[in-house]
Amino acid sequence: MKLAQIFTKRISLPKTLSEKPQGLKCLIKYHAEENKIKK
Repeated sequence: MKLAQIFTKRISLPKTLSEKPQGLKCLIKYHAEENKIKK
């Protein structure tokens, strides 16, 4: 269940961010923080 929530967030986040001009920067920042948590 938790994995599914992460997966849906992963899909919805880029969609919402891509609509904003700074979406790409936010997306890179989000992935960087996500990688920190995984390690």
